[in-house]
Order: sequence, then C-alpha cells, then structure tokens
Amino acid sequence: MLVEIVTHTPLWVWGLLALLVARGLVMARPREARPGTFIVMPAILLAFGLQGLIARYDPSGQVLGAWLGAFCLGVLLAWPSLAPSSVRRTEGRIAVAGSFVPLVLILGIFLVRYVSEVALAKNPDLARLDWFGPAMAAASGIASGAFAGRAARILWLAREPRLVSQAI
Repeated sequence: MLVEIVTHTPLWVWGLLALLVARGLVMARPREARPGTFIVMPAILLAFGLQGLIARYDPSGQVLGAWLGAFCLGVLLAWPSLAPSSVRRTEGRIAVAGSFVPLVLILGIFLVRYVSEVALAKNPDLARLDWFGPAMAAASGIASGAFAGRAARILWLAREPRLVSQAI
C-alpha cells in the first residue's frame, strides 16, 4: 500500500518536498539575512496551509476556527523558545543561530497536508466527518503558527537596542 501511495504521488510533490527540505537545511546553519527574508517562508507556508484547507474543506467557522486557534497556540508556544542570544543585528541584517526547528516545522506542515490528501484520496467520505476537517486544520495551524511565531520572535529580538552590534 505504501508503494502504491508513493508511486501515485505526482512528481511535483516530491520536487516541492525537496525544495522545502533544502530550505529547512539552510535554516539549520547560522545565517545572516535582511529582516524581510525571515517572513518569506512563514508567509508561503501560511498560504500553502490555508489554500489547502479552503480548497479541500468547506471553509466553515469550525474549520477556520480550529486553524486560527491552533495557529495562535503555535505562535505562543514558539515565542519563548528562541533565546535572545541566538539573534544579533548587524548593519541592515539579522544574524541568527542555526536550528533544525524550522525544518521540523516545514516537514510537519508538509506531512499533515500529504497525509490528509492521501487519506481523502483513499476515502473521500472523510471530508464529510465533523472532526476530520477541524483536526487537519488544527494540525496545520499549530505548525504554521509555530513557524510564524519563530519568525516574529527573530524580528522582535533584532529590534532591541542591546542586540545591535557596532562595527569597529
């Protein structure tokens, strides 16, 4: 059954996964970037998650509410997890210590969407169950929220004057 699932997955999905893993591995190394760069991946993953929910499920208050509540929870959980010492501001850029957390979150978002799509392809009636849409929405929302919360924390920490390094 697993071989059947993998072989029936469109090739573009594996290309997307490779791109996401590559981006997550870049984030696992210390890096320096412009402030706007830190919101690109959270915005893409947010759009990816919401597009999937809206396209697949009736965008009812229950599905969107589950997603929004989980998203907020993800932001709250991610906020304190990034130490102030791991972020440093330089001339117009932000230096961040490497972490595998973004890769795990990226893979979590991808996996939720992939498993959801496979389950619905095998059994389309799942979409009509009261709990399925909100459960998938919550799983996607918490990972997206954690990713967005981490990016927001980086930008917040980079604004603090004590983290601004002076060129000698």
